[in-house]
Amino acid sequence: GMIASIPIFGAFPLFFSWSLALTETFVIFAFIYGYFSFLPYSNFILRFSGLLCLIMSVTVVYVHIFMWGDNIFSNGPFEFLNAKESKNSIFGQFLFIPISIYIILNNRFNYLKINENK
Repeated sequence: GMIASIPIFGAFPLFFSWSLALTETFVIFAFIYGYFSFLPYSNFILRFSGLLCLIMSVTVVYVHIFMWGDNIFSNGPFEFLNAKESKNSIFGQFLFIPISIYIILNNRFNYLKINENK
């Protein structure tokens, strides 16, 4: 399906669909661990899982727009960003891109450092 229509992935559709599924599963546990743990590597794990999410989101949005002809909005103000007839709106998938970037750049240890300065 989706995986086979990506140029590079088309050669090994089964391998890439498995790796995508395993990455998604890993990311869920990495988020939970990285967010609730205060071990030295948890910040790295959180940012790394955010990076994996960013890569997956960009891939999904790329395939939707450039291969399947979907678009971001269903009825937005800009005509060129609206989905055409019989195509899908992918606003939900598109939102994962800024969310992933926020997870990568956000430093949740800031509030600990604020208290040290007092």
